[in-house]
Amino acid sequence: MASSRRQVVDTFERLAFAAELLEDPRARSYGQASWALRNVEGDLAEKRESGELAELRGIGKSALAI
Repeated sequence: MASSRRQVVDTFERLAFAAELLEDPRARSYGQASWALRNVEGDLAEKRESGELAELRGIGKSALAI
């Protein structure tokens, strides 16, 4: 579970970095999603299926779609 969480967080961090380089306005959103997911306790897949992730601050529709 920890490795998959780390992979998800790393993915959002990389997206944030790339978006920032491209001056994409989504850079901040991806960074916030990375931070929010890093601090969530429990299984991310279960929380996504139950809708709990959608309720977290920093997780928007575009982050859930990834």
